Amino acid sequence: MGGSVRRADRAKVIQTIYESSAPVPGPAIDPRSEEFLRDVRLLIHESIRDGGGEMVSDVLGMTG
Repeated sequence: MGGSVRRADRAKVIQTIYESSAPVPGPAIDPRSEEFLRDVRLLIHESIRDGGGEMVSDVLGMTG
């Protein structure tokens, strides 16, 4: 039983790290998740623009 408790604790720690690094959005998005997703969208937008691409639809309200 001792080994399974340690595995459960380890699994909980890993899950906490994962959720902190890349929060999963739910029906009610929290501010940290909202900021994370906005940062991801900005990185993608910049990468497309820097690669010579163009955004067809931009939910960020940025053009060009």
